[in-house]
Amino acid sequence: MKGDNFITRTKDLSGSFDPRERERGKLLCVISYIFVLALIPLLSSASTDYVRFHAKQGMILSAVTAVYVVLMNLASGFIRGMFGDLAYVLAGAALYAFLLYLVFLSALGISYAVRGRAKLLPGMSVFFRERGDE
Repeated sequence: MKGDNFITRTKDLSGSFDPRERERGKLLCVISYIFVLALIPLLSSASTDYVRFHAKQGMILSAVTAVYVVLMNLASGFIRGMFGDLAYVLAGAALYAFLLYLVFLSALGISYAVRGRAKLLPGMSVFFRERGDE
């Protein structure tokens, strides 16, 4: 697709879902990418396959972010204790860069949801079967 780059050149599964379903589920899909709120679309009785697609991506992203934040805090404490303040600052910059990338992925997912698209976020294909559903 024109305008895609190495980050957004991922599998587009939009055609697998009913266009009316994609239009009606936008709000729940957007909520899917807001950390803990991703549980709402998963548990909602209004969830469709399209909403569950985005909710699954949002939950995976939320889980990765939560685990990363815990590991980041442990690693930064260890680095500071072992190597001093300069190493702590340098390592912190690198650790926060990846955290910003995870925030970017959430924003990308919200962008796809608002446009009614079902594109896999980078790295998510391992969590989806070939057809792309849960």
